[in-house]
Amino acid sequence: MAPLTWTKVPLPPKRGIAYFVTDRRFNWKENRNTMRKTIGLAVIVLLALGVASAWAQNGRLVITPFAGYRTSGSFGVRADVLLPISGVRLADGFAYGASLGFRLKPSITLEAQWAHADPMARSISDIPGGPDEDLFKVYEDQFHANVLFYFGHNEMLRPFFITGLGLTAFNPRADGVGSETRFSWSMGLGVEKMFNDKVGLRASAKWFTTYINESTGWMVDWWGDIWLIPVSQYMPRWDFTAGLIYRF
Repeated sequence: MAPLTWTKVPLPPKRGIAYFVTDRRFNWKENRNTMRKTIGLAVIVLLALGVASAWAQNGRLVITPFAGYRTSGSFGVRADVLLPISGVRLADGFAYGASLGFRLKPSITLEAQWAHADPMARSISDIPGGPDEDLFKVYEDQFHANVLFYFGHNEMLRPFFITGLGLTAFNPRADGVGSETRFSWSMGLGVEKMFNDKVGLRASAKWFTTYINESTGWMVDWWGDIWLIPVSQYMPRWDFTAGLIYRF
């Protein structure tokens, strides 16, 4: 097996950025089956919630609008693409959304969640200490199927662990840069404070990561040969949110 060589791709700036953001040549076929399975799981959860809501009683159906802060995230340029930047960073900022849940039992809730943010995408300079430059806004929508596990016996104040998976859709607000959908998953901790049987407050800190592309990186073997090998890139971030709880 011969080592791969550096490949220069002469693309104009905007198309070049779309190239390593979307990475259609390397990602789509490998990621397609995973995306189908994720969509299938999300659809099953949503259908289950819809059926459950038809006979929900005694506060089992839960609606939670929320808002809060999302941290920044970044990923690097593929090593086989020459561009005058080293990566892309999505800025931190405001995020909001809503969830529809069904209390399967007092200790477990199934939930379908949508979250939205519109961060600025910024180029990361390939010069150490160099300034980042604004590229374009990105509309980011996350659709996750979650499971919440509650602890303790106090029904009015309960901590919980949340985990989920689904899809994150990126829609750049720039000409010539297409939208993309990627697999993502999350986990976190939170607490719910109920003021009565119907209304309460939820606060949570949730870590989530999004698959970006199958990038490449340099590896030096035992004999000093340099190889270009595939490396999966993920973009991890945090959401810190709070919202009202409505039980029906």
